[in-house]
Amino acid sequence: MFGFLKNHNDQNKQYTEAGVKRSRDRWFGRVLDILRSSKLDDTLWEQLEEILISADVGVDASLRIIEELRAIVKNENIDDPDLAFSK
Repeated sequence: MFGFLKNHNDQNKQYTEAGVKRSRDRWFGRVLDILRSSKLDDTLWEQLEEILISADVGVDASLRIIEELRAIVKNENIDDPDLAFSK
């Protein structure tokens, strides 16, 4: 009886997934670019924070993510960005 709603929902889902994919790919691409070309220094953390905030993660959440990642890096004496972000 309401089959037309299911088709409409499927179309909306596909449209939303396509829009999110573009944003996600762009966001992850920026993060990967930083990791490939940087060392774990203040510049990397600032760039990562900027990316998170611009991706609407939110200021508080972004700062918490950065703080936790920095603690892992420090506690485990990690100096390779790939290792820091695989934890």
